[in-house]
Amino acid sequence: MNKLLLLADRLHKKASQEFNAARRNGMEETDLIQAAEKGWLAAHRATNALLAHLGKKVTAGTRRKEEDLAELEKRFPEIKKAEILAQFARFHSRLHVQAGYMDYISAKLIERDLRAVGDYINTVRRLVRAHAR
Repeated sequence: MNKLLLLADRLHKKASQEFNAARRNGMEETDLIQAAEKGWLAAHRATNALLAHLGKKVTAGTRRKEEDLAELEKRFPEIKKAEILAQFARFHSRLHVQAGYMDYISAKLIERDLRAVGDYINTVRRLVRAHAR
């Protein structure tokens, strides 16, 4: 299996564990931020897996990833249908920027987005398999 997808799975599992621990311990803000950031990193790694698998150079920049995803949506209708770009942008905004830097996101939204990240990873896995080389 793709190493980046395995890493995404591990990061997602860790994010979920940290969120659940934060819930048990009174929703400490720093714990919520750490869980959200790991969720973002899981989505980021899954996106890297898809980009690399489809021949794109994996870069550190989020903007470049969004441009590459927009291009791939034009070439592969199933990527557009799965809303990969929209989900990636949402995870970046909410789990990374809003939770990590701006403190604008609630625990309820973090929890919902962490579940969505798990679905996102599974969708990326399905897309990678569908485009086996």
